[in-house]
Amino acid sequence: MLILKLVLILIWTLVGAFLFSKLIFGKDAAEWLVEQWKALTVKKVVAKPFVKAKPVVQPKPVEVVKPTPKPVVKEEKEEEEEDAMANVQIFKKKIKARATFYESLTDAQKAEFRSYFVDEGKDKLVKELTYTLKGNNDAFFERVFNYIFAFRKVISLGLLTKLTEELLSLSEGDADVQTILFEAAIRVAYARRKAVQFLDQAEAWSKEDVTLHQTKLNTKGKIVYSFTRLAIILEKKGQFKEALALVEESKSRNLKEKTKTGLEGRKARLLKKLAKKA
Repeated sequence: MLILKLVLILIWTLVGAFLFSKLIFGKDAAEWLVEQWKALTVKKVVAKPFVKAKPVVQPKPVEVVKPTPKPVVKEEKEEEEEDAMANVQIFKKKIKARATFYESLTDAQKAEFRSYFVDEGKDKLVKELTYTLKGNNDAFFERVFNYIFAFRKVISLGLLTKLTEELLSLSEGDADVQTILFEAAIRVAYARRKAVQFLDQAEAWSKEDVTLHQTKLNTKGKIVYSFTRLAIILEKKGQFKEALALVEESKSRNLKEKTKTGLEGRKARLLKKLAKKA
């Protein structure tokens, strides 16, 4: 009821305003009414002054300076192919293998030996190498060191030493045969050089073979594996004077190397290390 009264009062007010406008201003009532209605119902929107936004300054990226890695000094080495000696004739004549070799091994060595050379299984890496228990094994011992490098990652030093000693005894003092056997044994031992005992054994066999070439064979003008290998081992152990003396002897014998820098490069490197050590 109250709302109805308010509406009626508003209508009468507008009608009165109409009549007053007509009399005073001569304005069209409808036009005036519309203007008043807009004034009452439409809210004026006052535009805000445009403020230019400040540019966003991106922070400069922080330059990360990576440390310069130290150059990796690769060890000078000769080729170590698995089949490096596959086609080498080790023995000059037929050999007579001992029937008691297997029995001379320790129990652990027997088990290891069987897994590589007797039993058929995943550890038998070379099919051509088969040892027959209580049988004739001349052919086995003639060829075992042609393929011994294939076992370099698994063979124990004890078994490698036993095989080396057995084959050296079968050489009957022939220096030409012995140097081939030494090379095969040294290759395997040096391949496991991270283990001190293998590195020491490679050094010992290298020294024996170097002695052979200095005395019985009096080798000149050839590639001699043990000269290079011993020089590398001595340098690795910090025995620079001994390594340099070996290099000088190699040069005097006109020996060759398969390494990239050769004897001259090795000599220059050793002289530099000796000067730094002094």
